[in-house]
Amino acid sequence: MENNRNIPQEMELLTILKLFWLKRYNIIIFSLIITLFSIIYVSVATPYYEAYTSIYPVKENTNNQSFGNIQGLASTFGINLNGNNNSLFNITDLVKSNSLREKVILNKWPNIKYDKDVSLVKYWAIDDTLSFNIFRFIKSLINTDNKLSNEQKYIEIALEELSKRLRVVENETGLIKIKILMEEPKLASDVVNFIANEIKLHVSSDLFLESLDHRKFIENRMNNSKTDLSDSEIKLTYFRKNNPIVLDTPEIQLQRGRLIRDVEVNQQVYITLRQQYELAKIEELKSTPVIKILDKGIAPAQKAKPKRTKIVILSFLISIIISLYYTYFNERSKMIFN
Repeated sequence: MENNRNIPQEMELLTILKLFWLKRYNIIIFSLIITLFSIIYVSVATPYYEAYTSIYPVKENTNNQSFGNIQGLASTFGINLNGNNNSLFNITDLVKSNSLREKVILNKWPNIKYDKDVSLVKYWAIDDTLSFNIFRFIKSLINTDNKLSNEQKYIEIALEELSKRLRVVENETGLIKIKILMEEPKLASDVVNFIANEIKLHVSSDLFLESLDHRKFIENRMNNSKTDLSDSEIKLTYFRKNNPIVLDTPEIQLQRGRLIRDVEVNQQVYITLRQQYELAKIEELKSTPVIKILDKGIAPAQKAKPKRTKIVILSFLISIIISLYYTYFNERSKMIFN
């Protein structure tokens, strides 16, 4: 019992330093081995280059004062004229959508790896059945859906790979940065510029179709309103011919007033729809951009991954710490058991 009490629970600092000095060769050798492995890794690891583009949604104020007055007047008559609400598209959702990502991976890209333009499925050797790919092998074990063709499976794998390399960063000011990691600098800039242009084209196309549908809706309402106005005018004209003012009775005056009011209301509705129709045609024909590309992607000069210096330094420091801890606890365990 007394021997156990005499065993020091903690080694003194001087003793620890002496221990580290005695074991210095083991510590240095272990650290150098780990550092050597890290150097080998960063030397053979595939380099990745990051390119980015920044885009900004253009907020267009089409609901001016006169347009607001027309909408208010139309709503008085029970007509809903929303027009183009200019709702902002969610750029992040567009970038991550399967339709856009599939366009990216199936597009033919110029590259250094092959002598011709190839898709990303080919570039990443996803469709290479001759070479062993650990990632594709694991996916084949997990995927139990045998109904998918090989081409569809390759596309799914490429979509997942692209999602890992693609990032969207949105600032508080509304500025959106789209970043991509690729094996070649020029390829990275080409891909990110392609994505930005596709987003711009997609948003512009959707807004054009929305304006077209809105114009057709207003045109249909205007034609119906014109028919209603014409019918009410015919009724009033026929009533006036058959009921001269000199022969008016209270009942005839009441009916005359109703017919006149119908004509005035239908006339005002038609004028409102006519004004809205002209605005809708202007909105349909103008080509104001809704997505502005501020910075086009350029081929990066330096690698983004792997960060060689950082990896080597961290590996050396971590190996030193691990070897020191191991030396300390190993010696302490020997003292306790002996």
